[in-house]
Amino acid sequence: MTTLSAIEETTHASFPTAAVSGGEAVYWSLRALGVDCIFGISSIHNLPIFEAFDRLGGIEHVSSRHEQGATHAADGYARATGKLGVVVASTGPGTTNTATGLLEAAFSSSPVLVIAGQASSSSLGKGKGSLHEFERQLEFLRTLVPHAESVRSRPEIREVLLRIGRSILGGRPQPGAVQIPIDFLHAKAPERETPYEPMAPAAPAAASIDAAVELLNGAQRPVIWAGGGVAISGANDALRQISERLGAPVFTTVNGRGAIPWEHPNLIGTFADRPGAWDLLQDADAMLAVGTRFDQVSTGEWRTPIPGQLIHVDADPVSVGRSYRTAVPVVGDARLALEAILGRLDRGDNSEWVAGAGALRQRLEAELRQEAGPDWSALIDSFGRGVPDEALFHSDTTIPATLFFRRLLAVRRPRGGYYPTSSAIGPGLPTALGAAVGTDGPVLLLQGDGGIMLSLGELATLAETGARVVVCILNDRGYGAIRMLEQMAFGRSRFASELHTPDFVKLADSLGLSAERVSSPQELDAVLPRAFASGGPYLIDIDLTAMPSTDAVAYLERARAAGRR
Repeated sequence: MTTLSAIEETTHASFPTAAVSGGEAVYWSLRALGVDCIFGISSIHNLPIFEAFDRLGGIEHVSSRHEQGATHAADGYARATGKLGVVVASTGPGTTNTATGLLEAAFSSSPVLVIAGQASSSSLGKGKGSLHEFERQLEFLRTLVPHAESVRSRPEIREVLLRIGRSILGGRPQPGAVQIPIDFLHAKAPERETPYEPMAPAAPAAASIDAAVELLNGAQRPVIWAGGGVAISGANDALRQISERLGAPVFTTVNGRGAIPWEHPNLIGTFADRPGAWDLLQDADAMLAVGTRFDQVSTGEWRTPIPGQLIHVDADPVSVGRSYRTAVPVVGDARLALEAILGRLDRGDNSEWVAGAGALRQRLEAELRQEAGPDWSALIDSFGRGVPDEALFHSDTTIPATLFFRRLLAVRRPRGGYYPTSSAIGPGLPTALGAAVGTDGPVLLLQGDGGIMLSLGELATLAETGARVVVCILNDRGYGAIRMLEQMAFGRSRFASELHTPDFVKLADSLGLSAERVSSPQELDAVLPRAFASGGPYLIDIDLTAMPSTDAVAYLERARAAGRR
């Protein structure tokens, strides 16, 4: 149990004995939730919150340049640290700007809380045209998040925030929102030092553990499917031990990367959607799937053949058995479930089965490099050489990130990688910033010249914070993914995918950011170590037009020649 008194030592202020404002009540409530950093933009409808944060100390405020960027940054912070990511937004347009970030957080099971301002309670429902008026703001938020409430009085602020915070962090994490009318933020009332009791992890039913153990002990060719829930619950070590004891190859989703060490011989990686991996999956006689929804991307539009003897472990009962028939459903916390299973597993001798999986990984990686072409393959090697092992890896939705980087670039620890689960473009820069703020970096970001324009203002936030993000812009002067889709659908391209892009080096220089331009993998080899050694933010503009084989249409032709498109 966490109480405010337990964290007073890290705070400049002591818990108040007199009546406090609503802004101060927000501060003390977030401290009870363990919050030490928030993202957001100040406004007339939330200024009392920022004033209290500044005066009382102990909570850092990262001043984003757009509420969408703030929400993505809170998401990146939450995913990298496991803590609650908090956004403070204004009412009306400020709140609607958080929508894309909340959608991504919901897709990715990320614990993000939006605290939204609201017009004065005395004007709500009267339609008089108050500043930033959005009468149906709460209904809007409830279309995006499962946990949303409106504060109805000044004394209710703490109760509502702790309740929403508890629901966000319990079970399968999901984003939530609280709106607070501005008059309640100014009003004063006594504040009680009530404890915050986090929701205990849900223990799986004993019968489901019994059935899972029996099935796994009887399997001759088991495989494991690891999703993002493994890292969320801290089940990584138990999963690795189960894999070793069973002799089970491990597939991961994009969010599941880092579930077991990158160099582990049992790891196949994020190849389950590739037809080249399907023979092994069809030969498997059992699968242990943990912390996953079997989403469209991870399963190749649900074409991936999943063994009929499927054990599906997840904290969300709705996710279990939704996409594939499940032989043994295990509803509960992944760490508790895997530790219970591990203690009762027999040790298998599946060395030949695991060796085949290792050979499969090598073959899949070689095939993918051939499809990628010489320039992408050389760039992948350059990143592999120049990025420190401790760096987090963030990427936006781009052709190379979707097809190559998420499979071939190392994610060396739990929570070590990020990819937009909703397949949005734009989250890359702010999520990388949030992750670097939360972990003190370093972070490698790979983002297209089109995608970064959706959050370009956050370059100013990056310069202001000094966060240790190395921004690598994959610059092909357009939307590479759209070029490929144009070609696939119409047999021609570049009719809706061309962009006028700025000089990113000059732009970075104007913001006080270090920046360089490279036009070959060899030049990147020289720049990457310098960028990470700088100890601060750095921008590298990678000119893909100087590397013809990186063109998206050229990739499509290679993939078609290999029979994969």
